[in-house]
Amino acid sequence: MGEHSRIAVPFGKADAPTDHFGVLIGWSHTPCGSGVNLKLQSAASQAALKSGEIDASHVLMTRNQALLLARYLLDATGQRLDMPERPHGWRAAWSKVRGR
Repeated sequence: MGEHSRIAVPFGKADAPTDHFGVLIGWSHTPCGSGVNLKLQSAASQAALKSGEIDASHVLMTRNQALLLARYLLDATGQRLDMPERPHGWRAAWSKVRGR
């Protein structure tokens, strides 16, 4: 997953988005229809954080986008998610029969 792609969205000068730089201090997520609402909290500086000037941004994404972002962040940090081994073969079939 080393390479990532970016989708460029054309903007005119009047509606060009402004970049926001800050330090991420918190986040939360909630289901939103068939997607996810990711709320990011950041502060522009340490002084802003001390004075309580916290910016919040909401990013709506599909579940697939959320999964791709999670995988990208895990890869970028060199970490992996340890998942319990799922049964396969006859054990998986037996689990389905037993309803587990």
